[in-house]
Amino acid sequence: GDGDGDGDGDGSDTNTNTLILSLYCLDNDANASSTTTSTTTPTTRRKRLLQKLGRLHSIIHSKILPLYHKRYPHQWYTGGEGIAFGIHCEPSPSPSTESESESVPHLRAIIRYGPHPLDEHYAMAMMMCLSKDLHTFYKMDVAIECWDVEDGQILLIEGSGSGSGSGSESNDVDALPSWVDDVIGVEDMRRRVYIVNNGKVAILPPSIKGEGQGKGQGHGYSLTRNEALRALETCNNAGDDNYNY
Repeated sequence: GDGDGDGDGDGSDTNTNTLILSLYCLDNDANASSTTTSTTTPTTRRKRLLQKLGRLHSIIHSKILPLYHKRYPHQWYTGGEGIAFGIHCEPSPSPSTESESESVPHLRAIIRYGPHPLDEHYAMAMMMCLSKDLHTFYKMDVAIECWDVEDGQILLIEGSGSGSGSGSESNDVDALPSWVDDVIGVEDMRRRVYIVNNGKVAILPPSIKGEGQGKGQGHGYSLTRNEALRALETCNNAGDDNYNY
């Protein structure tokens, strides 16, 4: 199972010890979140996005991952074959609904890493390499979310120094900005953490707020998927790396 339709797996149809990798396009021509494509129909934008996801899938599986298997050999703890992406999308929403903001086609891979977290750490490291190589060699910008079915935003957990490991192997350095806990809060960080095209982790700050601000939805820190992708696109186009850690 793949969790829910937007990559927000909550464990309802997946096992524990499961990592969901969701890869989103950052492309103003294809992404439905772009404000520059207002003259094109949602159907046309969605078609372009699906076509680009198809190209991405082909590049990743025919060129990049085979190279990684040779360059970074890894024996998966559970004996599986490792990372395998597929195109994941929900039916186009009806114009009468408000679900379009969460209906974002993307590539998804599900990693069941068993009782040992090494597979999970390896998969996240490969996503950092993947995002960088797609940008450098194929001029394709992506944002990759790493969501642990049991633990949630695993990149935040690792960055906070609370990651897996014991003794000398434990990461005891908190690399997160203070506003993650003090201002936004962990729950509203749900769609604010991504691996981006330079291989770094982008964390969207409190200055980026959702449309729910002032509508009885707290301080507006909770973002829809499209709001988060739109913010990442804006930062990417401006060459702004202030959100990268």
